[in-house]
Amino acid sequence: MLSTPPPNGALDLSGIPLTVRDMERLCAYLQRHAPIICSLELGFTELTDDAFLLLLPTLAALPLLETLALNGNRLTRAVLKELTDSLKDPASFPSVTWIDLGNNVDIFSLPQPFLVSLRKRCPKQGNLPTILEFGESQASEPEGRVGDDDDDRDDGRVAGL
Repeated sequence: MLSTPPPNGALDLSGIPLTVRDMERLCAYLQRHAPIICSLELGFTELTDDAFLLLLPTLAALPLLETLALNGNRLTRAVLKELTDSLKDPASFPSVTWIDLGNNVDIFSLPQPFLVSLRKRCPKQGNLPTILEFGESQASEPEGRVGDDDDDRDDGRVAGL
């Protein structure tokens, strides 16, 4: 399965159960094809903290890796510290702009240092508002912008009771 280079630099292993023993082969494959890997899908592969920590140094060294999907696995908050520390190093994950950690065992939110480190790597997206900034801009919008004449409004909206 892992013998030819990934088409278009995208390796999709989602849905294939991976064990700690599989990490050695996966690391070797990723190192061999490091110059072309830009996307790695490891969603729903039953990836554990131990297996991910074996994989982390190899992932961090991939020069073109932009997207990393780790959703739907058995990862816990314990790996977030290692991943965050790795993201803080400018030499690690030099091209990454997107990491999916949804639907894991107990990762319900991401630490601020993780988000800040990821945001620094996305200069084009770096100007996007955070949730807090977006909420503040919504609060400063004038309320009368929906329609000029509220009496003529019949747009199907239900007024509060």
